[in-house]
Amino acid sequence: MRKYIFTIFLIGLFLSCDKEKKHPVPDVPIYIEYPVCINDVEYFDLRDIYGKFILQNEGYMNNGIIIINVGYDESGQYKFMAYDATCPYEVKEGCTIVPDNSSVSLVECKCCGSKYEVSYGAVSKGPSNYPLKTYKTTFDGECIRIYN
Repeated sequence: MRKYIFTIFLIGLFLSCDKEKKHPVPDVPIYIEYPVCINDVEYFDLRDIYGKFILQNEGYMNNGIIIINVGYDESGQYKFMAYDATCPYEVKEGCTIVPDNSSVSLVECKCCGSKYEVSYGAVSKGPSNYPLKTYKTTFDGECIRIYN
Protein backbone atom coordinates (compact mmCIF):
# COMPACT_ATOMS: atom_id res chain seq x y z
CA MET A 1 0.00 0.00 0.00
CA ARG A 2 2.81 2.40 0.89
CA LYS A 3 4.58 1.64 -2.39
CA TYR A 4 1.34 2.36 -4.26
CA ILE A 5 0.83 5.74 -2.54
CA PHE A 6 4.50 6.66 -2.98
CA THR A 7 4.36 5.74 -6.68
CA ILE A 8 1.26 7.87 -7.23
CA PHE A 9 2.94 10.73 -5.35
CA LEU A 10 6.05 10.51 -7.56
CA ILE A 11 3.98 10.38 -10.76
CA GLY A 12 1.95 13.40 -9.62
CA LEU A 13 5.11 15.29 -8.73
CA PHE A 14 6.70 14.47 -12.07
CA LEU A 15 3.61 15.51 -14.06
CA SER A 16 3.15 18.73 -12.12
CA CYS A 17 6.64 19.99 -12.89
CA ASP A 18 6.40 22.81 -15.37
CA LYS A 19 8.89 23.00 -18.16
CA GLU A 20 11.01 26.12 -18.05
CA LYS A 21 8.89 29.01 -19.22
CA LYS A 22 10.27 30.99 -22.12
CA HIS A 23 10.59 34.71 -21.75
CA PRO A 24 7.79 36.43 -23.73
CA VAL A 25 10.27 38.80 -25.41
CA PRO A 26 12.15 36.55 -27.84
CA ASP A 27 15.90 36.63 -28.39
CA VAL A 28 16.93 38.92 -31.23
CA PRO A 29 20.47 39.46 -32.48
CA ILE A 30 21.91 42.74 -31.24
CA TYR A 31 24.21 44.54 -33.68
CA ILE A 32 24.95 47.95 -32.22
CA GLU A 33 27.67 49.13 -34.55
CA TYR A 34 28.24 52.55 -33.01
CA PRO A 35 29.98 53.09 -29.67
CA VAL A 36 28.01 54.16 -26.61
CA CYS A 37 30.70 56.24 -24.91
CA ILE A 38 29.75 57.97 -21.68
CA ASN A 39 31.98 60.97 -22.43
CA ASP A 40 29.96 61.78 -25.58
CA VAL A 41 27.47 64.58 -24.88
CA GLU A 42 24.58 62.39 -26.08
CA TYR A 43 25.27 59.83 -23.33
CA PHE A 44 26.27 62.15 -20.44
CA ASP A 45 23.30 60.97 -18.34
CA LEU A 46 24.97 57.55 -18.13
CA ARG A 47 27.75 59.07 -16.00
CA ASP A 48 25.29 59.41 -13.09
CA ILE A 49 24.18 56.50 -10.90
CA TYR A 50 20.73 55.48 -12.19
CA GLY A 51 21.35 57.56 -15.30
CA LYS A 52 19.38 56.14 -18.24
CA PHE A 53 19.52 56.31 -22.01
CA ILE A 54 17.22 54.64 -24.55
CA LEU A 55 18.76 53.47 -27.81
CA GLN A 56 15.91 53.97 -30.27
CA ASN A 57 15.15 51.48 -33.07
CA GLU A 58 17.04 48.61 -31.42
CA GLY A 59 15.93 45.41 -29.69
CA TYR A 60 12.74 43.45 -30.28
CA MET A 61 10.32 45.13 -32.72
CA ASN A 62 12.71 48.11 -32.65
CA ASN A 63 11.10 49.22 -29.37
CA GLY A 64 14.53 50.24 -28.09
CA ILE A 65 17.13 49.18 -25.55
CA ILE A 66 17.36 51.00 -22.24
CA ILE A 67 20.85 51.36 -20.73
CA ILE A 68 21.14 52.14 -17.03
CA ASN A 69 24.12 52.97 -14.82
CA VAL A 70 23.48 50.85 -11.72
CA GLY A 71 26.51 51.88 -9.68
CA TYR A 72 29.95 50.34 -9.39
CA ASP A 73 31.28 46.84 -9.83
CA GLU A 74 33.82 45.19 -7.52
CA SER A 75 36.73 46.81 -9.42
CA GLY A 76 35.32 50.32 -8.92
CA GLN A 77 34.21 50.76 -12.55
CA TYR A 78 30.72 51.84 -13.49
CA LYS A 79 28.34 48.92 -13.97
CA PHE A 80 25.70 49.11 -16.70
CA MET A 81 22.61 47.05 -17.35
CA ALA A 82 20.85 46.91 -20.70
CA TYR A 83 17.26 45.78 -21.13
CA ASP A 84 14.98 45.39 -24.10
CA ALA A 85 12.46 48.22 -23.86
CA THR A 86 9.63 45.87 -24.91
CA CYS A 87 7.31 45.17 -21.99
CA PRO A 88 7.23 41.42 -21.20
CA TYR A 89 3.55 41.69 -20.26
CA GLU A 90 2.40 43.70 -23.30
CA VAL A 91 4.65 42.28 -26.02
CA LYS A 92 3.73 44.53 -28.91
CA GLU A 93 5.06 47.48 -30.82
CA GLY A 94 4.83 50.69 -28.83
CA CYS A 95 4.37 49.10 -25.38
CA THR A 96 7.75 50.16 -24.12
CA ILE A 97 9.60 50.62 -20.89
CA VAL A 98 10.30 54.23 -19.93
CA PRO A 99 11.88 55.90 -16.88
CA ASP A 100 9.53 56.09 -13.88
CA ASN A 101 9.17 59.69 -12.77
CA SER A 102 8.42 58.66 -9.17
CA SER A 103 11.70 56.77 -8.55
CA VAL A 104 15.19 56.81 -10.07
CA SER A 105 15.56 53.07 -9.41
CA LEU A 106 12.45 52.06 -11.38
CA VAL A 107 11.30 51.95 -14.98
CA GLU A 108 7.71 51.35 -16.05
CA CYS A 109 5.62 50.15 -18.98
CA LYS A 110 3.64 52.98 -20.51
CA CYS A 111 0.85 50.52 -21.50
CA CYS A 112 0.19 48.18 -18.54
CA GLY A 113 1.86 50.18 -15.75
CA SER A 114 4.16 47.36 -14.60
CA LYS A 115 7.22 48.68 -12.76
CA TYR A 116 10.68 47.12 -12.81
CA GLU A 117 13.70 47.55 -10.56
CA VAL A 118 16.61 48.73 -12.74
CA SER A 119 19.51 46.91 -11.05
CA TYR A 120 18.17 43.45 -11.95
CA GLY A 121 15.12 44.03 -14.17
CA ALA A 122 12.87 42.33 -11.60
CA VAL A 123 9.15 43.14 -11.37
CA SER A 124 8.48 45.65 -8.62
CA LYS A 125 4.74 46.02 -9.31
CA GLY A 126 2.57 43.95 -11.68
CA PRO A 127 0.61 42.91 -13.62
CA SER A 128 3.76 41.52 -15.29
CA ASN A 129 5.16 38.26 -13.95
CA TYR A 130 8.33 38.35 -16.04
CA PRO A 131 11.49 40.39 -15.53
CA LEU A 132 12.81 42.63 -18.27
CA LYS A 133 14.70 40.95 -21.12
CA THR A 134 18.37 41.48 -20.27
CA TYR A 135 21.28 41.96 -22.64
CA LYS A 136 24.93 41.57 -21.69
CA THR A 137 27.16 44.60 -21.31
CA THR A 138 30.86 45.30 -21.01
CA PHE A 139 32.46 48.62 -20.12
CA ASP A 140 36.07 49.50 -20.89
CA GLY A 141 36.14 52.68 -18.81
CA GLU A 142 34.83 54.82 -21.64
CA CYS A 143 32.47 52.88 -23.92
CA ILE A 144 29.68 50.36 -23.31
CA ARG A 145 29.25 47.32 -25.53
CA ILE A 146 25.81 45.66 -25.61
CA TYR A 147 25.38 42.14 -26.94
CA ASN A 148 23.61 38.82 -26.45
